[in-house]
Amino acid sequence: AISLSVRRNIDNAKVIGQTLKGLVTRETPVNQLLGPLAIADLSGSAARLGWRELLDLMAMISLNLALLNLMPVPVMDGGQITILALEGIARRDFSVRLKERITMAGAVLILLLMTVVIYNDIARFLR
Repeated sequence: AISLSVRRNIDNAKVIGQTLKGLVTRETPVNQLLGPLAIADLSGSAARLGWRELLDLMAMISLNLALLNLMPVPVMDGGQITILALEGIARRDFSVRLKERITMAGAVLILLLMTVVIYNDIARFLR
């Protein structure tokens, strides 16, 4: 069970990576991103299919959140790790003002992404 779980998580992580790469290269349309409304709808559908499908969906959502949290976006943990690594390479701390600006840019990026995802959800349900 453990080796199967590891293999499935690696396969799912590859799919997530391909999707993120597709978003950056514009091969994957942004309207494929799902927000909280679509996730709730998918959860209901998975629950109707059975507990195994619901657990699979929950595992995929958890993996998505973990990988996205490690992205080098300043507001996320991965962004903080990146800033610390860059400070280590520079062998000095960045100014508080610079860190604030970097974090603000990351926050704006996350807010824009959230806006697009919620818009997609609303548009999907109005169709």
